[in-house]
Amino acid sequence: MQLEESIAKELAGIVNAQVARCLDEMRKMIAEIPRPEKGEKGEKGERGERGDKGEIGIAGRDGLAGLPGRDGKDGRDGIDGKDGAAGPTGKDGADGLGFDDMTLTLSDDGCSVIERYARGNVVKELKRRVRGHYCGPWKEDGEYFFEDTVSSGGSGWVAVVATPKGRPGDCRDWQLFVKKGRDGKDGERGPPGPQGPPGKNASF
Repeated sequence: MQLEESIAKELAGIVNAQVARCLDEMRKMIAEIPRPEKGEKGEKGERGERGDKGEIGIAGRDGLAGLPGRDGKDGRDGIDGKDGAAGPTGKDGADGLGFDDMTLTLSDDGCSVIERYARGNVVKELKRRVRGHYCGPWKEDGEYFFEDTVSSGGSGWVAVVATPKGRPGDCRDWQLFVKKGRDGKDGERGPPGPQGPPGKNASF
């Protein structure tokens, strides 16, 4: 076994030496090969025709959000301003009527509040519409105002414009606020009632 290993080492050394010698000879041969002289620069060719316009590329994705900026410096304190001139004296109210002369009543239809101002022979009235008034089932010829509520199709609706037009659910003048529930199940059949009195003989 040792003899074989020694022979293999000697052969490897011989082969490596022959390979190294061959490589040196090849380098020398390559170095002796004359290099061709550099030719003159050729004339510049004509410019080619412009190609067709390419298709529009796909839009790129949005970039990532930037980092928040740094807080700015505090501004300087403002200079104290001078007091403005006094405004003119206000005028007295119309006819001198005030809250002490006011009474509140509800209109007959319950849709408006009437403010009545009275002092002596001076009487004034203001009619204010009650907001959110329930007007019952919706009617095609009914007069409705902002925030009036009606029922239609088993649901509740509220007016979202000053003077709604059209049927609730068919236009945007009404907004749903109570949705119709599902029909309940039929109840169980009750027991038979007592027998009624005998009928009278019919006469023709």
